[in-house]
Amino acid sequence: MEILLIRHGESEGNKHKCIQGPNTPLSQEGRKQSRELGKKLAKEHIDVVYCSTMDRAKQTAELAFGHRKIQMVELDIIQEKLDGEWEGKPLSEINWELLTGTFETKNAPGGECLLDVQKRAKAFLKILEKEKRSKIAVISHGTVIRLIIGHLLKKGIEEIIVNTVVENCSVSRVKYENGKFEVASYDFVPRLRKLG
Repeated sequence: MEILLIRHGESEGNKHKCIQGPNTPLSQEGRKQSRELGKKLAKEHIDVVYCSTMDRAKQTAELAFGHRKIQMVELDIIQEKLDGEWEGKPLSEINWELLTGTFETKNAPGGECLLDVQKRAKAFLKILEKEKRSKIAVISHGTVIRLIIGHLLKKGIEEIIVNTVVENCSVSRVKYENGKFEVASYDFVPRLRKLG
């Protein structure tokens, strides 16, 4: 089985550098990126699309694959890290240093920590282990995709989050054969700016 891990197109939150909630829509650029993604993958047979329940992921899935009559399954388990009371706020107004705990356990008030998201990512891999179809597209989010790939490559949470960025509509590929996942390619770029 081959799994395509795809980050959603650019959202309004990405464009305006805000912490996003579940209802953030795609920007015009994100809609264009999503249509281009559909063209890029047009010749690949895809059996099913697993999609985050967040609007930007659902819109990406619809624009990229909606015309192909592929089954789409929405899952909360692959949604982006929830940031509680900070959702909707500009990144420039957030002081991450005020949070207590380790890199992996810090969370915004009412939000998740990275360990919570990693648990969801691992649970999603268990779902994929039971999948019988041969090619699956997954429309998700940067944090989730990095944590899936990082787990499979045996990288620590901080290492993968701090050092990499997943571009909008990028495609990383994972194979699952003989009971084992193998990262075939990942479409990450080095992080050139400081977090927060």
